[in-house]
Amino acid sequence: MKYVIGDIHGEYEKLSELIGYLEKDATEYIFLGDYIDKGRKIRETIDLLIELDKSKKCTFLIGDHEYAWLQYLNGNERFLDFLLNYGGVQTLESYFGRRFTMEEAKLMLTNKKTIQEILKIHIEFYLDLQFYYEVNNEFICVHAGINPQNKDMPLEFHNKEELVFLRNKFIHSKFLFQGRKIIFGHTAFKEPYVDAYKVGIDTGASYGDIGYGNLVAFNITIKEFVNHKGEVKRL
Repeated sequence: MKYVIGDIHGEYEKLSELIGYLEKDATEYIFLGDYIDKGRKIRETIDLLIELDKSKKCTFLIGDHEYAWLQYLNGNERFLDFLLNYGGVQTLESYFGRRFTMEEAKLMLTNKKTIQEILKIHIEFYLDLQFYYEVNNEFICVHAGINPQNKDMPLEFHNKEELVFLRNKFIHSKFLFQGRKIIFGHTAFKEPYVDAYKVGIDTGASYGDIGYGNLVAFNITIKEFVNHKGEVKRL
C-alpha cells in the first residue's frame, strides 16, 4: 500500500501512532513537508523519519517551513519574521533542548553559524527534500498547490515558492495537472478536503482548536484516509 502523509509539525507522538497503524501493509510513504516548527518534538520527528527511510521506500517533499529555514540560512533575511511568528521558536527549542523567549530566539537566529552547527545532524535530510512527486498517472503530490495559470507548464519550471506557499488561488481552482489529481497539504481543514481535482490532507496536527488536531494519511492504493487514532474514512 502507498500512503501520503500530511503536515506533521513536530507532532512526534501522533506520527509514531499513525505509522504504527500503517506499518503492517505499507510499502511506500510519501510525506508532504512541514515536519518542523509549531510542535515541540522536531528533532525526534526528523530522527523517526530518517529511521523509517531505512526500512521503507520514502519520499520527502519540502514544505514552506523547511523552505523558509533553508532560505534564511542561505542569506534571505525576509524569512526571519516568518520563523519567529510561525513556529520557528519551537524548532530552536527542540534542537537546543531549552526554552527561549522571543527576544532570545531572535538573537539566536541572527547567529547563523551556531544554527547551522546545531542543524547539521539533519542537514542532509533538509537539503534532499523534493518539491513534487508523481505517483503513477493518477496523482501528483506537492506541499501547497499548483498555480492554475501554469497548469500546462512542466513542474520543473514552476515558481518553487508557489509550490510551498500557494493557498486560495489553488484551492478555489478546478483543473487536473496533466490528467492527475493533486494531493496537497499546507492548508488545514478539519476533515480531509476532496473535490474532483484535488485531495487535501493537512488536518492541523499541531492545532488545539476544536475539530483540528489529527495527523492523516491517504491510502492511494485503496482510496481511504487513516488518522493517528486509527480512524478510517473512505474517499
